[in-house]
Amino acid sequence: MHCLIGRALAAAAVLVMVAGCGVQSPPSQIPASFSHSNYSRGQAAAVLPADRFVATLIPSHGQSGAKHSSWIRPAAKRQNLVYITDFENNVVNVYSYPAGKLVGSIGGFEGPEGACADPSGNVWIADQDHFQIHEFAHGVTKPLTTLTLQNQLVDGCSVDPSSGALAVDSYCQVSAYSCIGNGSVFLYANITDQPKQYSVLNAANVYFSGFDSKGNLFVDAFETPGAGPFELAELQKGSSNFESISVDRHIYFPGGVQWDGTYLAVGDQQAGNELTSSVHQIAINGRTGTVVSTTKLQGVEDVVQFWIQGSTLVVPNIGLRAADARLYKYPTGGSPTVIASGFGEPLGSAVSLAATKRDARK
Repeated sequence: MHCLIGRALAAAAVLVMVAGCGVQSPPSQIPASFSHSNYSRGQAAAVLPADRFVATLIPSHGQSGAKHSSWIRPAAKRQNLVYITDFENNVVNVYSYPAGKLVGSIGGFEGPEGACADPSGNVWIADQDHFQIHEFAHGVTKPLTTLTLQNQLVDGCSVDPSSGALAVDSYCQVSAYSCIGNGSVFLYANITDQPKQYSVLNAANVYFSGFDSKGNLFVDAFETPGAGPFELAELQKGSSNFESISVDRHIYFPGGVQWDGTYLAVGDQQAGNELTSSVHQIAINGRTGTVVSTTKLQGVEDVVQFWIQGSTLVVPNIGLRAADARLYKYPTGGSPTVIASGFGEPLGSAVSLAATKRDARK
């Protein structure tokens, strides 16, 4: 179980989690490389109540330290692309979008997690165990920029479309692979300058962030390490503090956060406290969030960080039967189109449009 962002599932009726994630035990011991595996493939799974979590230290993900060469087809620069992070295999696969043809692969990561893209088509990838986040130009495998946040477990990011500012999400501050400080958000007004660090209320663990069209930043979090309750917070543009938003729906486990143009889309990795995930469209009015509709992701088991591209939802799915990438109609949901498979643990996704498509959109 990857305690940073994975939800509470059980393998053969016993939930295995990194020590300290589901229970309170100082300090929370975290192995050098996390495992996001919520289960053992091929075994029956069952959801356990939160108070029945069994805390057991487990080894790092299977491909820890494995080296993967990077490659990409020259034609990829002229195509729309979707980037899918594979935490278990330490690689980010690049596919044509929406066809899902593999056109490239980027190695060199140690625990790639969340992803985001800016209006110019550059893609940022959170590299958890290296305490870094990397920027890649559209269709290029060598990073344009690498930002290091020492001793911060980087798990996600978002880009302000109004200013280009970058928000980097940290699950928690660590020392010797133990969480010693709460999670936070690092805001880069310009990536050449030092970021400003923001605490998210009293949240112990920060998951994902997303900007709206006006540059307001929203973040979901857990107040208690790995166990809740769920919190949604907003940093209004120009403000110095996050403020709490009360949501009228219980969200069991924080997932991705993204502005869809009208509503704030917030994922629930454990929708209804069941072995599935969903995405809520939330209308924000001051300090109140009202769920106006819910996209049910038919057939998924754990969706960590999705990506909304117009009327399409890109979903990396971690499942007992399959680990794949799917497309759903947004916000209606329904039956998916599977565009890629064969992953270890697909966690994050981002779509990057080719230059001609970006120009046509302006």
